[in-house]
Amino acid sequence: MSNSTGPGPLDGIRVVEIATFIAAPGGSHLLASQGAEVIKVEDLVVGDPLRMFGSSRNGMSGWFANLNAGKRSLAMDIASAPGRQVMADLLATADVFVQAYRPGVAERLGIGEADVRKRNPKIVYVSISGFGRDGPYSKRPAYDAVIQGWSGIAAVQGGDGEPQFVKSFIPDKVTSLTWTQAVCAALFARERTGRGEHVELSLLDSAVSFMWPDAMMDHTVLSDDADHRPNLLADYRLLACRDGYVAMMPLTDAHWKGVADAFGRPDLLTDPRFAEAGPRAAHFGDMIDTLGEVVADVARDDVVERLI
Repeated sequence: MSNSTGPGPLDGIRVVEIATFIAAPGGSHLLASQGAEVIKVEDLVVGDPLRMFGSSRNGMSGWFANLNAGKRSLAMDIASAPGRQVMADLLATADVFVQAYRPGVAERLGIGEADVRKRNPKIVYVSISGFGRDGPYSKRPAYDAVIQGWSGIAAVQGGDGEPQFVKSFIPDKVTSLTWTQAVCAALFARERTGRGEHVELSLLDSAVSFMWPDAMMDHTVLSDDADHRPNLLADYRLLACRDGYVAMMPLTDAHWKGVADAFGRPDLLTDPRFAEAGPRAAHFGDMIDTLGEVVADVARDDVVERLI
């Protein structure tokens, strides 16, 4: 969100971040893009290790820049007495504080929620971890790859074959979106109640919630008399045409008629498997296979031109 004629909607909101890599910094970058003042706190030795990953210039990678643009930067030894005092004074002025330590670490450093709220009761305090506060894995670190495995993302991506990673940091980025939405809700609630909130989430929670509606559809309707069908994601794929690939998903009756007309295939409208949306949903795999046959000998640009 941007406003070229004035400040963003979060103008006047101060966010303090002490975190590395993606899940927390990506979210605070979104808040900065909406007008918040974001102060990123790093240690004095390495800083955020993301500075070193990928193509870089003058010690700053493009990856780091993409997730931290628009922020102010501060380096300190938070474990030292002077560093703790500076951090405490800074947090006393903040509207939002986000940290991504494993459970218990922030408390040992004197920046747990209870400590921070003593001086700043209205602060929105954000805790991000890999597996949450409780449970056998609560103290373990977790990066995106681990969560792709635990959440089922890799299994779904692999289909009936070997599990595969999505070649993008989905759990980290979904967590970023989730906590920033929660922070905006907490700030809105604070306007009504005058009280700060504690936003607490894990990468695993965010990833499972993200995957659940479609990947877990077969684990939602469990009755014996339910109409159980194969998961549609098993047939979710690009279609090979004569000189490349195209993406097609004609779900409505109007879209299906458009495909039939565009490729001169009136039989698609009379085939009982595809004549209406209900049968198409029941025969989704057959529908995708048939679309693949329709475009197999057609040039990619011609497919696109016919469907526009």
